[in-house]
Amino acid sequence: MLPYTGAIEKGQGAGLVEQVLRSTWEQFVAITWEELARTSVYDLAARHTPGFWPEAVGSWWDTAHRIDLVAVGYTERK
Repeated sequence: MLPYTGAIEKGQGAGLVEQVLRSTWEQFVAITWEELARTSVYDLAARHTPGFWPEAVGSWWDTAHRIDLVAVGYTERK
């Protein structure tokens, strides 16, 4: 609610919701997608789908590339 209490009290809640959602939607979707994707990797691993158990799941980037989802099996070198 804070820092938007004043706008809500003045009846500007609907416009405020639209403004806040519009400004944060892409970031929310990206963070949510990455979290769901990481969880899915472990769900798939439990069914032996990737062929190895991921010991680390995350993202990777350098100056030219960004990969949102990477799974590594250090023990099995995969």
